[in-house]
Amino acid sequence: YVPYSTQRIGLYKRIAMIETEEDENDIIDELIDRFGDPPKPTLDLLKVSLLRSAAIKCGVSNIVEEINEIRIYLSHFEYDIWSELLDGPLLKGRSMLIAAETPNILIRKRGGEDALKLLSSLFNEYINVRELLSDDN
Repeated sequence: YVPYSTQRIGLYKRIAMIETEEDENDIIDELIDRFGDPPKPTLDLLKVSLLRSAAIKCGVSNIVEEINEIRIYLSHFEYDIWSELLDGPLLKGRSMLIAAETPNILIRKRGGEDALKLLSSLFNEYINVRELLSDDN
């Protein structure tokens, strides 16, 4: 017998360790088996955990969302990758690099835009550009 609170802590740990969509889907399947269809806030928590993992892979140290903008703080700045992304279709005309002590990218949100989807697309694009640039070398 495992106490209920220990089971929950184990589940929270697994959610925090999500790294791939497959991990996310496995946890969703487990939640459905144990509790039925998860509510939207639970699904959002899983998406945030997956996004956090992707952000770390992209050198992001912090993300701050405000009403009209998102600021992405970078633990290290990959010039070639970010210059591609800033000129690409996802960010062109609505973002800028802030060359501060901690470099950051400022992105203006479009009306009603889902920040999780935008950031997920951005980090996936970052990983794709990084792979393309490494293949060229």
